[in-house]
Amino acid sequence: MENYFSIANNILTGSLRPWTKENQDELKFGHLLNSKLRQNKDKPSEYCGAAIQAFKTLNFSTENENLEELKELSQVEIHEKIKIDIPQFFNKQTEFYTYLINNSFQCIWSGTFEIIKKSDEIDGTYKLFKLFNKLEALIDLFKLGINSDNITNHVLNTLGIHLFVTHFVLLRKFNKLIDFEVLNENELIYRLCPEFESEKNNKQKLAFWLEKYLTDKEPISETINDSIIKPEPITVKPQETQRVLFTPILDDNRPLKKGVASYHDLVRIPHRFGLFEEKLFQNDYITDKYAYCGKQGYKNQLAIIFHVLIEKNYFKKFNDSTKKKITSKDIEKFLSHRYDIDLDKQFRSYIKKPDERANFIDATSWLYQLPIC
Repeated sequence: MENYFSIANNILTGSLRPWTKENQDELKFGHLLNSKLRQNKDKPSEYCGAAIQAFKTLNFSTENENLEELKELSQVEIHEKIKIDIPQFFNKQTEFYTYLINNSFQCIWSGTFEIIKKSDEIDGTYKLFKLFNKLEALIDLFKLGINSDNITNHVLNTLGIHLFVTHFVLLRKFNKLIDFEVLNENELIYRLCPEFESEKNNKQKLAFWLEKYLTDKEPISETINDSIIKPEPITVKPQETQRVLFTPILDDNRPLKKGVASYHDLVRIPHRFGLFEEKLFQNDYITDKYAYCGKQGYKNQLAIIFHVLIEKNYFKKFNDSTKKKITSKDIEKFLSHRYDIDLDKQFRSYIKKPDERANFIDATSWLYQLPIC
C-alpha cells in the first residue's frame, strides 16, 4: 500500500501530466498501446505488469515510484471488481490514460480490500488512516490541475471519477473501522468539482457520478455485496444558498512585512499545509479571506495549533533564501502575518505549558489526527 496513488499523483503533478508537450505525442502513445497493453486492457493485474515493460522498453519518462506502484499492483489478485462506466476515449492518448487509470485503480481497490480484510481492527484502522490521508491530499490537488483542452479534461474527469469512487467505496465498506475524520459526499463534490453551479448544465460532473458511472448491474461476489453501491441522491443547495467555499492559497497571501519570511522559504509541503488550512477554516479559526475569525478564546487555541504544526514538522529546518536556521519565532511571525493577527504573547506563553497543549490536542480530534509531514 505504500506506493498506492503514485500514478494518480504524477498525472496531476509529475511526468504523466497530460497537458505537457511530451505527453501530446500521438505516435508515442500508439507505440505504447501496440505493446501488450491493449491485450490486457480488461485484466488489471496483467495490464499493470505489461505497463512496466512498455515504459522501460520505450524509455517513457516516468518516476521510479510509478514503476514501483505498477510492480506492486501487478501482484494483486482481482477477486472483487467494481464496474464503472467510464467516459469513452477518443484518441490514442485518452485511450492509454483511460486504461492506465482504470486498471491501476481496480488493483488498488482489490489490494486494499484484501489487506484490510487480513488486518486486525487497530491495524486496519491505521492503514485506512494513512490511505485516506494520501487520497484526500490527491483530491485537494485535483482542482489545481484545471486545463481547458479536451484531452486533459477527459483524463482529469476519468481520474476524478476514480478518486471519488475510491473514497466513496472505502468509506462505505470499512465504515466501522474509520474512527477518524474524512470528507463526506458533498465535500467531495465541492473539491473535485468546485465550478458546480446547477444540475442542468453539469450532468457530466460529480453530482451525477453515483447514478451515471457507478453501477450495480452485475454483482461480482458475495464478499463485496456492500461495495456495489446503489445510487443515492446528492442534495446540492441552490447557488445563492451554498456555503462559502475555501480555496487554500499555496503561496504568500498578502504582501510581506519586514522580518516575515515567505511561504516557500518556510513551508515544507504546500498541498499538505493547504489541507491543514482547510481544517482551520472548517473549524472557524479563519475566514475564506484568510482573516482570523476573532472568536473568544480562539487566540490561545490558535497559538497551541502553531506549536502543533512545528512539532509535526510542517516547516523547513533552514530558510531557502537566507540559508539560516528557521526558529519558532520565525514561524510564529509568518503565521500571525498570514492570518492577520498578533499571537506573539500567546505563542510564547504556551512554550512552557506542554500539559495544557497536550490536553487541548487530545480534546480536538482533527488536530490530534493531523498527519505528520
